[in-house]
Amino acid sequence: MSDQQIVIKYMLIGSNMVGKSAFLARFCENRYLQIYEESKGVDFKQKIYDNGKCKICIFDTPGTMNLRYSSYGFYKGAFGFILIFDMSRPQTLQDLRDDFSKIASQSSQYAQLILVGNKSDSEVNQEYIETQREAQKMANELHIPYFEISCLTGQNVDLVIEDLTKRVLIQIGNGNLGSKSGNQTQNRQKDENIRSENGCCCSIF
Repeated sequence: MSDQQIVIKYMLIGSNMVGKSAFLARFCENRYLQIYEESKGVDFKQKIYDNGKCKICIFDTPGTMNLRYSSYGFYKGAFGFILIFDMSRPQTLQDLRDDFSKIASQSSQYAQLILVGNKSDSEVNQEYIETQREAQKMANELHIPYFEISCLTGQNVDLVIEDLTKRVLIQIGNGNLGSKSGNQTQNRQKDENIRSENGCCCSIF
């Protein structure tokens, strides 16, 4: 790899109110997002990472199923997917199963995935413990890492990006991600077209 700054694009996937926007605010701005606003389109934030070697661009996608179509076109150029569920709401973990087929069909086979359980600060009860077990089982089935985080306290949020980015950089180094400039240009143009058609307020790299 050259010394040129690497732009890495991640997608945040998950149901409404699982903490996607809160994750974005915590990682990029180190603040807790107290007011919930439902994502209607694809929004994004960025952060310079690893002493300026990387620019991490994270795209926040809608949680409502009938709005998620607006984000599918962005999957192709993504280097990684952060799949978030709410540890206090088991159904949000099961909802993610519907996203795996879309990711597999729309993204690079070398894109890296990570499963993230948010609200680890919630009360630990039997339902919480069962959700933990199911999440670990799902991660094992998919052969992907599993982290438990709290966007409220910031616990493990940076570790999620650290783990994902390490694996993505290996794929970049092997020439499997971001290695074909023609495809990158095509993906940027596709993203721009989607942004224009859907009115999404984001910048595309």
